[in-house]
Amino acid sequence: MTGPDVRFERRILDGFGRLLLSEHDLEAAAIALEQALPRMNEASGILSKHKVTTVAAQNVQLIVERARIAQEKANLINTLLEVQLVPARAHRDLLELQVEEVAKATADAGLAWAQVTILKGFSNGRFYPSPYRRWMRDLDLFTESWRDAHILVEKLLELGYSFDRAESPWVKADEICGQAMYGQIFLVRPEGDDVARVDVHFGTYSIGYSGYLRAGFRDLAATMQLPSGEVGVLKPEGCLVLAQAHALSDGYVAIKDVNDFVAIAASGERVDWERVGRELRKHELRPQAGLLARHCLRLYDDAAVRRAGEALIKAIEPPRTTIWRTHDRSWRLRALVNTSFAYRWERRVKRASHLHSSLTAVRCFLFYIRRLSLEVRKRTALERLLYRLMPKPSLREWQLKPDACTLLIDSEAVRSIALSNSAAKCPAGVSSPIEGIEYLEVGPYGCVRMNGRTYVPTLDLIIEPDRAAKVPSD
Repeated sequence: MTGPDVRFERRILDGFGRLLLSEHDLEAAAIALEQALPRMNEASGILSKHKVTTVAAQNVQLIVERARIAQEKANLINTLLEVQLVPARAHRDLLELQVEEVAKATADAGLAWAQVTILKGFSNGRFYPSPYRRWMRDLDLFTESWRDAHILVEKLLELGYSFDRAESPWVKADEICGQAMYGQIFLVRPEGDDVARVDVHFGTYSIGYSGYLRAGFRDLAATMQLPSGEVGVLKPEGCLVLAQAHALSDGYVAIKDVNDFVAIAASGERVDWERVGRELRKHELRPQAGLLARHCLRLYDDAAVRRAGEALIKAIEPPRTTIWRTHDRSWRLRALVNTSFAYRWERRVKRASHLHSSLTAVRCFLFYIRRLSLEVRKRTALERLLYRLMPKPSLREWQLKPDACTLLIDSEAVRSIALSNSAAKCPAGVSSPIEGIEYLEVGPYGCVRMNGRTYVPTLDLIIEPDRAAKVPSD
């Protein structure tokens, strides 16, 4: 099976999948559209995969208005884009309704917006120049404490959300360095043919395999006025730093990263580039930020964008060579950039030895190279070996680790996959230092009860059959 045509994808994305096209850019974009016509179905899929269908459709309209392409060809292009555009716009409208709903839920839960911040897509999207609209998959929320995350999640569950069976909650901590429990909880709710999603991050924001932001979001947050009241959002500095942290999850510099950077640069908002540079250097995020800035300088002649690109390069002094790439959504590349980051994080941030940092990098590569899905079965010999190499948290004492991503699988999900109608009796729990969390002794295995719900902890999403048979019910 052949991989994606990355050269073609770059031509499409850099050609008409980006913001702020100049008159010269529109001419080049029209040529790119003409060349893409024989493969327009494929191009439409590329725009959807990279989440810039709405941006590209707006650019096509601009190209037509400037008479850069014949109307009949534009009609054909719009017809092909429409298949992806209609659901993309509908999903974006759904996000707007979600924000209003979450604002009300937060107030009803007794939480102030100083305790909850909207991250990533929604924060970045407010900088996009009209009539462009940023597409986003979900609403990302952040609370500084597990307690506030639990309060917010319970309120959202009352509103009809449920835990996402496809993405399990996870927890980490780095108590040696003073970082308390942090993690992420995924919620979904069907909305007709669509799905509303909310991701609740708490504690801090995870970066790559074992890193995390070593500062709170309080001084990086601002407020935004909605009809339902104020909501917490990120300042430009917070958006720029978090975008580079999130880029590790993708493993490449995406077109959305380009558009977010350009939108902030062109918005007229003041940016403290020294602060941005300081945070990116402190968190070992210079390689991807440097590639982003240089790529924008190659693409844009807009004065504001060029000033921003030059300011970012000056602030971070990025390395001249890097394994990072633009628009290359490769599983192997994702593993490599995260492995490089894991070594640098341990060596330069944690001041670990070369041996320890190398071991962490190997573990990181093995973690990222796998494509995991929840399964109830015995591990193969290779999987048993890989499992032995993984760092293990001590959940009974609730001693979590930053390099051990402990996934918490809903007990009902495990039993449904195991096709078991029986459940072990739920034993008394051992209280952890965290309010609302208990450890359950279930034979030779352990389970976790969080606020009345039982979860099976796992590091590799493989649940042995004898363990699945002993999973207790809530």
